[in-house]
Amino acid sequence: MKKWALRFLISALIEFLPVISPAIVNRQPGARSAALSSATVALPGIESVFHNPAGITSLKHTSVTLYYESLFLLKEFPLMACGVIIPTNSGSFGFGFQRLGNTIYQEGKAKIAYSKTLGDHIYAGIGFDYLYEKMPENRDLSSAFTVEGGVMGCISEQLMAGVFIFNPVQAKMNSPGGKTEIPPGGEAGFAWFPHSTLVLCGELEKVRNQPARVRTGVEYTPDEAISFRCGVYGAPLTFSMGSGFQFRRFRFDIAFSYHDALGLTPRAGISWIP
Repeated sequence: MKKWALRFLISALIEFLPVISPAIVNRQPGARSAALSSATVALPGIESVFHNPAGITSLKHTSVTLYYESLFLLKEFPLMACGVIIPTNSGSFGFGFQRLGNTIYQEGKAKIAYSKTLGDHIYAGIGFDYLYEKMPENRDLSSAFTVEGGVMGCISEQLMAGVFIFNPVQAKMNSPGGKTEIPPGGEAGFAWFPHSTLVLCGELEKVRNQPARVRTGVEYTPDEAISFRCGVYGAPLTFSMGSGFQFRRFRFDIAFSYHDALGLTPRAGISWIP
């Protein structure tokens, strides 16, 4: 796609959704999470390396995850991510990388996270992020360093709560045109396990200069080998659904979300969890 056409496409996306915005956003990859409308601030697991870093403590062995997303089925905006979690006696370490776009427009994030159990029922985590962005009109990258952190806690045997904050230091991107804001944001929510086969998730997300969003998700696991998921969030109103398949030490996840103005986004992930 020619540069002028890509600029027009980016401008059109801005009108409908903060997918590509003048201020870089905190993307959270993961097919399981996407199927649950990303209402996973209180749901620990391997995808926590991209979300609330407190959740990586739940894994007891070194694990790896890979992810791919075709944003609104546009070949110019693929999102790819990979993550590794390494548990140790002194806590768990996570390493994540994600990239959106192609050689003309591109943004990405590299993350190092650390999480530790505090007592018997509380997990706490912190992440150190390097963010970058490349716009069509600039040859040089815009970049910044920032931090994020989160907590998860067991309220009861069936209920977990979680809190996550991104960029509380209000770091800004160093760009050729000057400083660009990285909007601080936060999430708070719960994961309820009313039955061994069922998980209900919900959270409230707030990013500076944007309206608050409510996210909800449901996961049903009738058998260890398969899970069914769905979710909804807004505004704008977006629906999601997906499935997970377990084969020995591998988990395969797929997800689809639908935006009424921009269309369908398919996602897929594979994780190795010993």
